[in-house]
Amino acid sequence: MNSIRSGGESKVPMPYGDAALEYIKAGWPEVLPIWKGGQRDKQPMVGGYHGHHGAWPDETTIRLWARRYARANIALRLPVEMIGIDVDHYGDKHGGDTLIELERELGPLPETPVSSARDGVSGIRLFWVSSDYAEAVWPAQAGKDIDVISWYERYVICAPSVHQTGRAYLWRNANGRSLPRPGDLPYLPDDWCEYLVGQAGNKTGTEFDGTAPEWLGMYGGGDQCEYVFSASVRWLANMVDGGSAHDAAVFAISQAVYAACDGHTGISSALWPVREAFIMRVGKRSAGERRRGEQKAVAEWRSIMTDMIRNYGGEVAEEDSICSELELIQ
Repeated sequence: MNSIRSGGESKVPMPYGDAALEYIKAGWPEVLPIWKGGQRDKQPMVGGYHGHHGAWPDETTIRLWARRYARANIALRLPVEMIGIDVDHYGDKHGGDTLIELERELGPLPETPVSSARDGVSGIRLFWVSSDYAEAVWPAQAGKDIDVISWYERYVICAPSVHQTGRAYLWRNANGRSLPRPGDLPYLPDDWCEYLVGQAGNKTGTEFDGTAPEWLGMYGGGDQCEYVFSASVRWLANMVDGGSAHDAAVFAISQAVYAACDGHTGISSALWPVREAFIMRVGKRSAGERRRGEQKAVAEWRSIMTDMIRNYGGEVAEEDSICSELELIQ
């Protein structure tokens, strides 16, 4: 794989232009052109081709992007039956320690290709999941400083992309290949799958056909039950610990929606401080345009809330079973 394109004396990195079609030919279903550097760093340069309702582009579209966005970074949108486990272990992030704890509890992860611009344990590990989990909902996080990537949530930035620090993304454990093929990947052990879907609540996508405010009015009110109060502490901690604000918002809102669907009460009040922290963090991205930044943050929060409620808010239990059991124990 050539990470540079020659012509004359200058050599300009062309990550997407050089590699997009190679990934498609290797069997990956979609590669996205990604901004590198600046306020849009790591964001897609095209809309409508990721997330729950994103289309899957054909090869003609990829060829067009490869010419138009040749200098962009490149990212894989994962197949439906594949997930990525993204371990951050640098600075004040200690995902490697979390990984050790999880492997003690769930068993070791199989060796698999890892995409990373860093040395050591940091990087995105890719795994197939069995067909039993094809329609599972995956959590935003597996644990502290370990994110989960699926076909509808995030994507995998990979070689020959260039990190904003100037480091090159590389594939480790790729069997000597410059890029892995989907067939190279192992399956995630069932104990890991069960743990992850348990973290997400394992909702199967029952849709709600009304608006998010209507749903919150019907199911989001009331006093915070014991479960919601306890969970909200973690939601806020994730939001303020310096990681991805978007991922922390997805994690909090998804767990809150799942909790309400299980009959728990008080998610609206529990999410309010998380929302305020999210707006404060995201609003700061637009230096000199604070008001515009805050408006963008509010719109992003509403979009996440709308997607979660629309996709998973269709079936709501009448009884708060977990907290009822806790009351009986007490």
